[in-house]
Amino acid sequence: RRHAAPWQAWLDPPANATERAAALPARERRLVELRFGLTGEQPRTVAEAAEAMGMSAQGAARLERAAVRALYGVGTRLREASSPADDER
Repeated sequence: RRHAAPWQAWLDPPANATERAAALPARERRLVELRFGLTGEQPRTVAEAAEAMGMSAQGAARLERAAVRALYGVGTRLREASSPADDER
């Protein structure tokens, strides 16, 4: 299934997004919180999040890509760690 934006895949279900973001380094976590409204605020554009963090939009976009890649990896490890099949081995 193709998602409209890459982050939509890890926001399913939304309750899991905040838990996953907590595993990120502080700077990446803050950017993800701003971009996707994980702290109850309205989601911001890359430019708005960059301004709030005192960085360039290009730097924020680069940091966002790194955070999303890390979040995909975190989710994979979480699923593997909690797999019922592991209990049977």
